[in-house]
Amino acid sequence: MQSYEHHIVHESLFKRHPYLQGPFSSDIDPNQITVAIFDRTIPKFREVLSQPDFDFDKCRDALKTLNELVHHQETMDKMIDHELLEISSNLLGSASQEVREQAAILLSSFAISKRARELFNYAFPRLQQLLEDKVLEVREAVASVFHKLSINDDGCQRIVDSNCVQYMILSFIGHSKDGKTLKKEDGQYLIHLLEAFANLTFSDKGIQPLLGTGAVLNFNKIISESYVNDILEEQHKQKIKELCLRVLGNISINHDGKQECIDDRVILSAWKYLGSDSYEKRLSASLVLMSCTIHLNGKQQAVWFEEAKGEPKIIQEIIRNYPDLKKNLKRTLINIAELPEGFLKITHELSDKADLLDEIFGPSAVKPLHNLLPKLSDYVDPLKIENKDIGQKYMRYVKSLAFIIKKYKDDAAQVARDDTINFSEKLAPFLNPETQLQKETVLCLTEVCRIDPYNRHVLNNFLKKYGELPIKRSNGQVTTIKREISQYTDLLNFAQDSQIFT
Repeated sequence: MQSYEHHIVHESLFKRHPYLQGPFSSDIDPNQITVAIFDRTIPKFREVLSQPDFDFDKCRDALKTLNELVHHQETMDKMIDHELLEISSNLLGSASQEVREQAAILLSSFAISKRARELFNYAFPRLQQLLEDKVLEVREAVASVFHKLSINDDGCQRIVDSNCVQYMILSFIGHSKDGKTLKKEDGQYLIHLLEAFANLTFSDKGIQPLLGTGAVLNFNKIISESYVNDILEEQHKQKIKELCLRVLGNISINHDGKQECIDDRVILSAWKYLGSDSYEKRLSASLVLMSCTIHLNGKQQAVWFEEAKGEPKIIQEIIRNYPDLKKNLKRTLINIAELPEGFLKITHELSDKADLLDEIFGPSAVKPLHNLLPKLSDYVDPLKIENKDIGQKYMRYVKSLAFIIKKYKDDAAQVARDDTINFSEKLAPFLNPETQLQKETVLCLTEVCRIDPYNRHVLNNFLKKYGELPIKRSNGQVTTIKREISQYTDLLNFAQDSQIFT
C-alpha cells in the first residue's frame, strides 16, 4: 500500500496548514485585479476607475464593460449608488480620447434615468467643453448625451438651466453654417444636436436661448441652400433637413420665434417641402406656414411670392396639399385670407373647387367671389361678354357663388347684402343666356333680392336699361334678358317691388 501523509483541514484559516502559509496580508495592488463578478462587480469597477494614475487601456476596458452592463435597471441603480456617474463625469477630462468617448457613452445611458438626471450637474461643465473636442467620436457621444437628456421634460429643464443650449447651438452653427465648415463626417453629430433641439423647443424655455443666436437663419440655410446636398450623405442630409424643419416649426409657435422666422423669410423656404415624400417634412412645413401667417408680414410673404408672373405659388402649393395636412393648412388659408389680396387670390384658386372653398370659408366666400367679378363699368357692352373670360374666370366665380348661396341661403345672402356693394349689378350681366350661367345667376339674385330691397332696386335699374335690348344667340335667334327670365317669376316680382327707392 502506498504511504501518504494525512492532513487535517479545518474551516479556520489558521488550521489549514500546509495549504496556506502565513503570514497573511490584505494589501492588494489595484493594478493586479481589474475584474470581479456578482455583487463585487460594481464596487470593483469603482475602485478601478477611481485610481488617478490608472492605465488608460484598462480604464477604457472597464468603461466598455460598464456600458454593456448599464442597460439593466438594477445594475444602473447600483452604479449610481457607487458614484459611477460622478466618476464618469470626471473621466470626460481624460487625456485619452477613448476614455472620454466611453465615459460620454456611459453618461448617455444614465441620461434616461430620472434618478441619474438629478445628479447631472457634475457632468454639464465637461460636456459643454467636449462639444468642440477635436475627436469626432467624442463629440458624437457628447451630443448623444444631450439628445438622451432632452427626451424627458426634466432633462430639458436641466439642459436649459445649465446654459448648455448656448454651447450646443454655437457648436451646431460652427459645424454647419456654410460649405466650408460643414464636413461629410459630421452628419451624425449634427443629427444628435438637432434631435435635442427638437425636444427642447417644445417649450418656450427651450426656445428662448436659441433666439438671437443666428439659429433660425442657419436652420433656414440648411433647408434652402444646396451645400448640404453637395456635402452630406443621403441618409444624413434628409434627416438633418427634416429635423431643421421640425425645430423651425416649434420655434415659429413662440411669439418672438415667430417674428424671427418672418424676419429670416423662412416661409419662402418651408413651403417647398409641402410636396415632400416625407410626411414629417410636410407636417413641419405646414406648421411654419400656419404660425408665420398669423402676422401681417407673414401673410404678405405668402401672398406676394411668385415664381412665375401672376402665379401665387405658395397659395397654389398649400391648396394642392390641403387634403393631406387639412388641420394646419386650413388655418393657414384662413390667416392669409385676412389680407384682402390674399382672400381674392385664394378664392380665385379655389373657385373651381366649390366644396373646398365652402369647407374653409363657408358663406364668407361670397364676398371675394363677388369682388372677383367685373364691375358693370368695366364692360364695353354688358350684353357682349368675351367667351374667353367666361370660360377661364367668370364662369368659375358665378358657379361657386351659386353653390355657396344655394347651401347657406339666408346666411350667404346676408353676407352679400352687408359686405358687398351692388351685388345685383355685378351678377345681372350673367342673365344673358349666351353666358350659360343664367340658372346660377337667377339663383343668386333671387336669394339676395329676397332679403334686400336695395339690390332689388339695382336689379330693376339694370332690367330697365338692358332688359329689352336684343341679344343675338349663337343659333341665330334673337332674344332679350326679360324674355329669357320671364319664367322666373319670383325674381321678376322682386325687381318690380323696388318702390322704396323710386
